[in-house]
Amino acid sequence: MFSELSGINHRPLPFEYYTTPLLWNDPYISKQMLQHHLNETTDLASRNKQFIQKSCRWMLEHFAINPSSKICDFGCGPGLYTSAFAEYGAQVTGIDFSETSIRFAREEARRRNLPIRYLLRNYLEYVPEEKFSVVTMIFCDFCVLSPQQRKTLLKIFYESLEDTGSLLFDVYSIDYFQAVQEKRAYEFDC
Repeated sequence: MFSELSGINHRPLPFEYYTTPLLWNDPYISKQMLQHHLNETTDLASRNKQFIQKSCRWMLEHFAINPSSKICDFGCGPGLYTSAFAEYGAQVTGIDFSETSIRFAREEARRRNLPIRYLLRNYLEYVPEEKFSVVTMIFCDFCVLSPQQRKTLLKIFYESLEDTGSLLFDVYSIDYFQAVQEKRAYEFDC
């Protein structure tokens, strides 16, 4: 038993495995993640509703979002931010590789009569078809990427932005990472 626990606790090298597409498209996990996205009180898959509303107000004002604004949200999930931008009249595109999240986002946009274009795609393979005035990547997706993937994504962002465009993405700080303590717990069950 202890050798099995030792194997389970073996830490992979940083970025040794990239399982994100598998994780987000596993039938069970993707449904659970959608529920976490839509839970308005937690910060598990998306920020809580109050934070989203506050940050959307800030982005709308800071980037002067209006009907001529073209916005692309990388890793848009179920469209919590894209919907807010579209309600303000912006021309919005959302990219995500979770079929469950994109399906929900499309249905919600249709229900609310919001003309949002959703692309079911891995954003690391996105080839920009147009230029955007604002590109966003919200809720620390950037942090899980390897240095090479980050470099690839920054190039995609650069190619996606208008000459005077803006990029907004949030990341965890070094202080956050230093404060995180990993834990393991085991219980014996007869």
